[in-house]
Amino acid sequence: MLFRSRGYFHAAALAGFDLRAVAAWVSGADPHLPEQILVSVGAHQWAMTLAELRSEAHKTAATVRMVMSRALSFMADPALAVSVLPGPGEGFDIADFLNQRGTLYMIAESVSTEAPVAPLSAALAAEIHHTAAQLGQASRSGRLDPPLLMGLDEVTQICPVPLPSWLSDSGGKGIQVTAVLHGEAQ
Repeated sequence: MLFRSRGYFHAAALAGFDLRAVAAWVSGADPHLPEQILVSVGAHQWAMTLAELRSEAHKTAATVRMVMSRALSFMADPALAVSVLPGPGEGFDIADFLNQRGTLYMIAESVSTEAPVAPLSAALAAEIHHTAAQLGQASRSGRLDPPLLMGLDEVTQICPVPLPSWLSDSGGKGIQVTAVLHGEAQ
């Protein structure tokens, strides 16, 4: 599923489009456009992967679209959509944030089984984790110094990140992960 979704994001980035285009493509608008964009830069394999979503494997395609549609559902809220569509020079620079030893609080309410912004929160947390790991590996010590603390409360509902893999190697990268769960089932 990841292989299919990355084609949409890559096509949007190549064409200078934002998440609104990705959300529209996932909903079925202009299904050939992301493929054409990818073919124009020689990314034929990614274009073919997107073309599979129009193939006879209707259940698989529907599942991919459903998962991506849920992940991008926050785009239906104009205030949330604006928050991920900054103007030129207004974006959140993660490397600068980490170098300045900044503090970021992401607060969301869990309306039902998960927060409506859970995929957005997870994506931001994952990008911060990834950038911190890269900066740490590029440093002389091979780890982020001072370390980054990622305190995650309600991690399964508010910010569903790949916690097992993060816990297995983050410490060696200079990233401290503290997760709070409110029951054994979580």
